[in-house]
Amino acid sequence: MNAESVRAVCRRWLTVCGVTALAVNAGAVRWDWYAYGDAAGGGYFYGDKPGSYGAALTLTAIPAFSVSERLSIVPFYSFEYRGVRDVRDLLGGGTLVQQAMTSTVYVKPVFTLDGAWKLKPRFGYTNQLLRETQDEEWYRGLFDYTRTGFALEVERSLGDRARVTVSPGFFYVDFYNYDSIAASRYGLELSTAGPGRDLLNFTGYELSLEGRLPVSGGTVSSALYLLQRAFTDQHLVTEDGAFSRDVRSDVVVAAQVTATRAVRPTGPVTLAVRAGLDLGVTSSNQNHYDAARMRYVPDFYGYLEGSVRPGIAVGFNRLRVSLDADYALTGRVYSGRLAQDAQGAYADHRVNTVSHLFRASVRFPLFRSLEGFFTQTYLVSVANTHFEQAYAYNYAAYHVLCGVRYGL
Repeated sequence: MNAESVRAVCRRWLTVCGVTALAVNAGAVRWDWYAYGDAAGGGYFYGDKPGSYGAALTLTAIPAFSVSERLSIVPFYSFEYRGVRDVRDLLGGGTLVQQAMTSTVYVKPVFTLDGAWKLKPRFGYTNQLLRETQDEEWYRGLFDYTRTGFALEVERSLGDRARVTVSPGFFYVDFYNYDSIAASRYGLELSTAGPGRDLLNFTGYELSLEGRLPVSGGTVSSALYLLQRAFTDQHLVTEDGAFSRDVRSDVVVAAQVTATRAVRPTGPVTLAVRAGLDLGVTSSNQNHYDAARMRYVPDFYGYLEGSVRPGIAVGFNRLRVSLDADYALTGRVYSGRLAQDAQGAYADHRVNTVSHLFRASVRFPLFRSLEGFFTQTYLVSVANTHFEQAYAYNYAAYHVLCGVRYGL
């Protein structure tokens, strides 16, 4: 399945939704829409580099409406602009970007079959723009991409606040600007020296299973996620630096469990604690060929990752002030990627990384629907490899953001 076929399916579905909405008596439509916008400013401090200061803007609109007791339609639109530096996981490792702009739109009809079952087909489109350098023009970024896809949520209610959701789906990702000849930076497999041209484009086939179960004083949520990435034109690199006819295919398996408990559910001060555990495995048949050192590294992109996530939420209800804080400890072990020293010489052991993420935020009222917020994040990443020409492994980053939110 390619981008054009996915877009064709989406166009047909959007046409059906539009005709359905127009065919319903306008007087029977019940609107239940929601919208909010954030405007903030802040700074990002990365290692020993000068601080980056800029704005952050977010707009979300959900003009949902019900056309009958059994059919609701949920359109969704969001826009986000990040004007400060950030580290993104691109091409299998951390990459520092200067600015980012993301737009997402989807339409999700909700069919209520009976008191327990719901069907929620969703067609969506995302466009993300990334600027690696300040002089790079918008819409010219190497890692700009679009994502077009479809998913079907099948939800089963199991009683008060308990439910299970199964969601198969597929999507196509198009990196429409990627045209790298810099094999010395990312490896021969990601350069246009080979037969492929649309090297990063892929079709994703996904399946998720989510559950939510109320327990005494709280809830337990769990999720299982399966993903196959079938790359369009990225051929496998071989031991001698040539390319085979086979193309890259990745498989991702991830599981997550989160428990939340209200220690003090009511009163002038409320307190809730939570704890989460994440486990994930990524496997890939793609290898790596370091053209500068003529070194072949098999199984370069596979890894095992795990995280633990404790957190706390405190509400000062008389003041309408809320405080939220969490910590995440994440470890990643690559299955084939070899560690390197600062000059690029290869060691005989695999790369592993450990990261610590601390986040705290506070929200407080200002005027009617206007509230203020202050968020700070501190991230430390440590690895047993020190060559960082392509990917960032060892760094400390601090991000602070202060702004306002207006909701309707």
